[in-house]
Amino acid sequence: MASRPSCAAGAVAALLHRGGVQCRTVERGEFLALMIEKLLWASIYWLLSAGLGGLPVGAVAQQHGDAAAELAGELLPLAQRYVLASGRRQGLGDLEQVEALTAEQAAASMAAYSLSISAAVPSREMALAEFAWRNGWFLSQQRTPAHVAWLERARVEA
Repeated sequence: MASRPSCAAGAVAALLHRGGVQCRTVERGEFLALMIEKLLWASIYWLLSAGLGGLPVGAVAQQHGDAAAELAGELLPLAQRYVLASGRRQGLGDLEQVEALTAEQAAASMAAYSLSISAAVPSREMALAEFAWRNGWFLSQQRTPAHVAWLERARVEA
């Protein structure tokens, strides 16, 4: 059973549009895939930036895209496994976009976003304050080699 955006989502989108903010409503499956991409970006780009001495995210994307792709390859399956298992327990039937998301797609999406805000340098302080639901969540699922290595490089106790 496919889901539709809620009436509340449409109302919020309309309000934001009136204020000049671009947005769109999405169905649950797309939302879950985008949620995973956002978690990956929030977990990967601050880590690479910190590990590279505070490099802006645009430079990370341009100069270290291979490292971002490697981390996406390690971490994406952990998030997919969790979201798919949770969705199936809840009887959700619109999980195809979560299943279809590839590390290459996620890496490309993260790079495009990073290039759109290329001068931004993620806050190490904020990332550490949110560690439990960012990188810490991935560690609780499974310790993966590149992720742990980058945490060590960024001087974060893993």
